[in-house]
Amino acid sequence: MNGQALYFDQPPMMDNGTVLVPIRTIFEVVGADVQWVATTIMVTKGDLAISMPLSHKQATINGVRI
Repeated sequence: MNGQALYFDQPPMMDNGTVLVPIRTIFEVVGADVQWVATTIMVTKGDLAISMPLSHKQATINGVRI
């Protein structure tokens, strides 16, 4: 990221043509706070709030579902 190698606890993997990466590492490198609440990952940084429930194809960013 930004010319620096990232090291993950779990390696990225390919799943049906999609590369999956451990997002905690990426978010923490950019200074975001990452928390698990039940089965949902919550990411915050400044005015940004992202909520991503496990096994869902949608996330919520600042209250807007995408």
